[in-house]
Amino acid sequence: MNWKRVNTPARQRLVLEPLEPRLLLSVTILSEDFEGGNLAASGWTVGDSNPAGTPAYWNSKASTFGGEAPHGGNWKGYCAGTGYGGDDNNPTYQNDMTAYMSRAIDLTGYQSATLSFWHLMPSLESPADGGWIYIDATNISGASGTVATWQQRTISLDSFVGGIHTLKFQFTSNSSVVAEGWYLDDILVTGETEDPDDTIAEAIPLGAVADTPLSAVGRTIVTGTDVDMYSFTVAAGQRVGFDLDNPYGGLDSYIRLFNAAGSELEANDDAWGPAPEHSAFDSFLEYTFNTAGTYYVGVSGIPNTAYNPLTGAGDAAGSTGQYDLTVRNLGRYVGRIAWAGGARVDIYDCDLTNDIALDDVAVVFGAPNTISSITLVGAQHKTGLGIVVSEADSVGKVSDKRSLPGDMAFFACEVTVASLALRGNITGFNLNGLKIGGIIFGADTDNDGEPDDLTAIYVGGHLPTLSLTGNLGGDTLIGGNLSAAKIAGSIVGDLQLAGNLTKLSVTGNWTGATSAMLIGSPKIGGALSGSIQANDVDAKGLSIGKLSAGQIGSLVVNVPGGVSSIAAASWAAGSLRAAWLGSLSAKGTKVTPGDFGADLTLLGAAGITTLGKVSISGTLKDAAWTISGVVSSLTVGRWGAGSTLAVGVDPGGDGVYFTGDDRALLPLGTISKGSIAAYDTAHGHDFGILAGLFGSGKVGGISPVLPFADGQFRIVQVL
Repeated sequence: MNWKRVNTPARQRLVLEPLEPRLLLSVTILSEDFEGGNLAASGWTVGDSNPAGTPAYWNSKASTFGGEAPHGGNWKGYCAGTGYGGDDNNPTYQNDMTAYMSRAIDLTGYQSATLSFWHLMPSLESPADGGWIYIDATNISGASGTVATWQQRTISLDSFVGGIHTLKFQFTSNSSVVAEGWYLDDILVTGETEDPDDTIAEAIPLGAVADTPLSAVGRTIVTGTDVDMYSFTVAAGQRVGFDLDNPYGGLDSYIRLFNAAGSELEANDDAWGPAPEHSAFDSFLEYTFNTAGTYYVGVSGIPNTAYNPLTGAGDAAGSTGQYDLTVRNLGRYVGRIAWAGGARVDIYDCDLTNDIALDDVAVVFGAPNTISSITLVGAQHKTGLGIVVSEADSVGKVSDKRSLPGDMAFFACEVTVASLALRGNITGFNLNGLKIGGIIFGADTDNDGEPDDLTAIYVGGHLPTLSLTGNLGGDTLIGGNLSAAKIAGSIVGDLQLAGNLTKLSVTGNWTGATSAMLIGSPKIGGALSGSIQANDVDAKGLSIGKLSAGQIGSLVVNVPGGVSSIAAASWAAGSLRAAWLGSLSAKGTKVTPGDFGADLTLLGAAGITTLGKVSISGTLKDAAWTISGVVSSLTVGRWGAGSTLAVGVDPGGDGVYFTGDDRALLPLGTISKGSIAAYDTAHGHDFGILAGLFGSGKVGGISPVLPFADGQFRIVQVL
């Protein structure tokens, strides 16, 4: 019960009126038990600021050191832990020593704070030597007499709350007698603060629920009656998932969902959400909001399940511990088109505009449990359509017959789809960790380490034909082969296949990570960047066929077999690692030179042609080429500074070419024919060309006599 003054028109009177008590939470700000074994590695700054004596300063010491057991655990802090005199059984501090250990403590936002520690001083030259505790430059306590057994000291830090300060323990000695000195253990700084987020009025804002999940990571239910309240906004009809995970251990969580009036809409104790789940005590719920607005989710520990979200009253002591909360957009579930045999098509509106309807999708089922066709129909321009096909044995043609096609969000199917022909863009949607329709998606669907990326197409089996008259704006994941793909736009996203990518045509740009068993002959009209990984070799020794692009930016290609050819106006950066490369062309355009800045590593069988015809009209820019076997033809407009080509040559023990220990590999690497119109002469180190055998060639219009050197540019025959 608290006193409250009440004013009336006639007079003032003092009455007893119940007020809602404010919960003060005790928060651990710093805890040091010295068990890490190294103070500097634990975040402390340590040293000896007195230059006169032998340097000695604080560090952790094991339990047997000095014959003094720690207060707790197996380690303790000693004032001369580094640089002590005597020996491990009878240590002493040094003369002329000012040993300190300090670190920042953040007291911002606390109403009060306390420092406590355990200390021991078996022997000391008193009062000349002693220990002192400082907050910044203020001495808050000291110890200059012997302390025979471990004693705890507690010091108020109330006068320092509200800012960041430096806590320092310092031991000082003069130039005469030494003794064992000062030990510390179990240092603790705690602060008390009003819990600011127990009610709707105090809720922590998360923002609007959209494609990128909202999250609160590493939050803590500090006391049994603590509640963490969060606010968020949604659109009408939006379906949202609330996933509370406990990877830290300890908390048996409970989540409650409220509207602005404080009415509970939904609650959950224990439920499995999207992977990865950490505990059977994790909480999860999904909810569809019929009305747009601001809503609230409360997190507490069991059995604190009936608190009042408006006043904070009604708490019950419950479980405590850390947690991670993720709030995710699940789109607006429109409905299901199903067949009695089990096959079904679930429709989602991912733009939350409420304009997608079931009759926008026409499904023809076939016996015994197949889908003959899925057709997008309608005359209105609609966007955000998401389709999930599950429980079907096979799916036929998926086509787009809309008179005004709009962007689609995603298409997902568990089995083979005969063809997918769509108009407009596929923007992608974050399906990671979701269970939608009858498909459960992993926490990172494509295992690329990016749990927030978007998925545009997911097909669990083969996809023989893909046609899209727009951009592919998310990842494409196919569990089998993609025989022919034609994209009349750009690809911005990963393309991962468990089978082969036989034919791909993209009129725009292609950016992302591509992985398949074999890759046929991709043809890119615009710029190509990202990475390409092929994992198999065909009967001809190929992993990739003819790769062509308008230009190549930063691209990394890694394959076990050969590449038939690569042709682009230029290749800015990146690398190619393969067994061999049939031909390489960078011919430039009318306005840009054919420069080449990628590294090549071609390590096919020695004695065969591992690099065929090379034609670079511009500059070879700081590229490192390592080739085994034979280079059939090399034509370069300008050999740029730092660029090195080594054909059948090992750099020796130092791993650097042109340092005198280069050695030839057998059979000798060969450059059959070469032409370099011009070259740079200056760089930080020697660069140029090394090979075992050279055929015909010209450098700067002349036939060079080997070894050739001009400045730091070299052409060297290594035998």
